[in-house]
Amino acid sequence: MINEIFYEKKILAFLDILGFKNHVKSATTNKKLNKTVTALKNAIENAIEKNLNNSLGGDKLPEIFKYKIFSDSIVVSADCINVDGNLDHAYIFNFLTTLIYIQSEIIHYGFFLRGAVTIDNHYEDDKVVFSPALTKAYELEKDNAVYPRIILDKKLVDEIFNIYDDADYEAWDDTVKLDADKQYFIDYLTYVDEMPDVGNRKRYLRKHKKLLINAILKNNAPEIISKYLWLAKYHNLKIEDLFSSNSAEKLKIDESYITYKNSSFKIFSIVIMYDFFSKGKKVSISIYKNLQSFCAIKQFKDRYPNAKIH
Repeated sequence: MINEIFYEKKILAFLDILGFKNHVKSATTNKKLNKTVTALKNAIENAIEKNLNNSLGGDKLPEIFKYKIFSDSIVVSADCINVDGNLDHAYIFNFLTTLIYIQSEIIHYGFFLRGAVTIDNHYEDDKVVFSPALTKAYELEKDNAVYPRIILDKKLVDEIFNIYDDADYEAWDDTVKLDADKQYFIDYLTYVDEMPDVGNRKRYLRKHKKLLINAILKNNAPEIISKYLWLAKYHNLKIEDLFSSNSAEKLKIDESYITYKNSSFKIFSIVIMYDFFSKGKKVSISIYKNLQSFCAIKQFKDRYPNAKIH
């Protein structure tokens, strides 16, 4: 006889690991598989542990927190109703804080996340997930998140404002930001605020900067590049908030990666083509480290694969 099952109201996040499909395809051996799966599990478990150690986490976190990883997606869910049958703002805040840690920890392994958070009915066991909450979070991630950010369902935001009092707003402002397109998203780079050592903060942000620049340079599709450009601007704004002007400039992503100048690209392309035809198979050019030169050189190599660039 099958036991009767019930919906429970849960807070749930659906997270998409950007670019992870390529890692899945390339994990053709057990060694690669183990490395990939271990990286994901470590990122999430480290996040849970850090939130548990955080004074806002509390010792009840492991009892209310569940996650599943499948392919390039992560589903995270937790209790959000207290014993009185009401939404518990501490549960909700713990959940959002844990997502900050997950989003920040997974960057150590070279991945960025996009996702959505909602509150709705949810049922899961070891074999079955049946969930309007998951359906809604998946659709929000697919249609509204757009950039590498974790957005909040408007219904969830309204619920939070209904239960929060004035004392909660400072914590709310440190956790969630309102974007220009009216989407609330998790401000995950507040993660570095908890690093007591300035050197560790800068090392983390330098790695974040390097990963973003690499993502911008290796992609050619405008719809993909635009996602990382959004994240680069978020990175720079966060740097300005965290550091003085001298330190900030070294940690920020140079504007040449973020701002496209068509005139520079056209001039640079003309110089390459002129030198190619005037000097034969060898090309002598000055390479400047910016996105325009990168694109121009790539186009040139694609068209003339046998030409040698010095």
